[in-house]
Amino acid sequence: ILFLLSASLLFSTVPILAKIVYSEGLPPIWLIEFRLFFAFCFFSLLVKKDKLKEITCNLKNLSMLAVFGLAANYFFYHQGLEYTTASSAQVLESLSPVFVLLIALALKEEIINSKKSFGIFLTALGSVVIFNSHIHLSRLIFGDILEIFAAITWGYFIVQSNRVMRVSTPNTSLIFIFGFSALLFLPLALATPLTLTSKLLSIALMMGFLHTFIAYMLYFEGIKRTNPTSAAVTFALSPILTVILETKILGATSTPLFYLGISLAIIGIIIVIRQRKK
Repeated sequence: ILFLLSASLLFSTVPILAKIVYSEGLPPIWLIEFRLFFAFCFFSLLVKKDKLKEITCNLKNLSMLAVFGLAANYFFYHQGLEYTTASSAQVLESLSPVFVLLIALALKEEIINSKKSFGIFLTALGSVVIFNSHIHLSRLIFGDILEIFAAITWGYFIVQSNRVMRVSTPNTSLIFIFGFSALLFLPLALATPLTLTSKLLSIALMMGFLHTFIAYMLYFEGIKRTNPTSAAVTFALSPILTVILETKILGATSTPLFYLGISLAIIGIIIVIRQRKK
């Protein structure tokens, strides 16, 4: 749980920095490519060559995780950020526990009891309340729709990651999914004009290290030690810090609904975590 909490705190700052680099001219597709490539390079320094044979033993699950989990999630999440606020993006993606529940049941990956289902419901309800406290009618809803798709793919990422961890170690799995995903996005990135400054490159490098390399290493270690629903609901904490940071950095405002949403989400998270061994 501590691994998952630490990763969620790092994830909470992603939309803030992404909005900043977008405003300075870095296309979303290039931020995706930089994050994936830099993370791949960092993991290459950690993984020993004899461990790479784990990839061939788990190639099908790893490929599905890379394409339908990570790559799809990055595309919907970062493209959606262009059309919505940082807090809305993070809040909507925190609806992933609902999709984790459905996907885990469909794939028979986890037994879901009534208390765990109720905890997931409260967490999702808290996320909806937080979202409603920050919605602006003048904003295009297109970005929010993309973020819902990001939540679905993140739910799949969590469930599929749990499968992958049975055969591959976290670092070996991550070096493949980041490398493979970077190759998938490379043609799109090369087709997109890029004007790169030292500031943008520095932020992209930092996000590749902190928010991709470190955060996913922590998250995979957490997933390895718990179950998909615990991993999903823990991620629901990240929008809370995102909203606070957006208030301080980007000038957003908070309402009483925001604090009600926090309370519901935290109660739901506690219920699910207490059921993690059941």
